[in-house]
Amino acid sequence: MALHRDVKLAKVIQDWNAILNNQAEKQKEFYKYVREEFGKRVKSIEVAELVFEEKEFLQIVYENFHCNIFAIPFGTDLYISWDQQSPKIGASKAPGVFGVIASSLRIFKYTEVKMGSAFGGVVLACVRTAADRIVESDKERLKLLKQSSGMLGAM
Repeated sequence: MALHRDVKLAKVIQDWNAILNNQAEKQKEFYKYVREEFGKRVKSIEVAELVFEEKEFLQIVYENFHCNIFAIPFGTDLYISWDQQSPKIGASKAPGVFGVIASSLRIFKYTEVKMGSAFGGVVLACVRTAADRIVESDKERLKLLKQSSGMLGAM
């Protein structure tokens, strides 16, 4: 599995996040539940544990897409975050006209878009299920249901 270590906001396709009140100590439990949920749904793709800027996170890679899952304790709360990225998104590093041409050649095929959406949707469902498993109150569960992913741009 090729891990993507260049985690950049410019490459984000979709993202979702939530604050889980009074759950700061449940970071490891959250990651365990994400791995369990994903393992139940998709047997052939590995969930990797990585460290980025001294923060542990999970990354799942499928073809030209990858999802990053963070659970960051902040005070008494646990901030959870999911994003889907692709190396095909973003400007080329080539200078001038060559950069514009290189960027325009990064075109997603229709089936790539659909497979990427399916992959991202399954990973997000696993993240939300894991979050639901660690919250203790119905009020917190209802808050999770109301939150949806945000599209940051077309693929």
